[in-house]
Amino acid sequence: TFTRYCSGCHRTGDYYANLARSPAILHPDAFRVIVLDGALGTKGMAGLRRFLNESQSEDIRAYLLTEARNVNGAVTAQATGDHAQ
Repeated sequence: TFTRYCSGCHRTGDYYANLARSPAILHPDAFRVIVLDGALGTKGMAGLRRFLNESQSEDIRAYLLTEARNVNGAVTAQATGDHAQ
């Protein structure tokens, strides 16, 4: 799902933010509002609700949390506990 809907802009962080380094992945509700509802639309992040459901959004967040742990500890240890909730 990440590859299909997100990686075009967010794969390396060259165009838009590298999401594995974004603090938004630590907050499920905020992440969902950004990804599905376009809370950052004024910054170029359109909402993807017509393409993704809440479960898919959470799958993307879980993927990003895993990636974050593999990128030199870019996200704090609370990421693991946050995802487990």
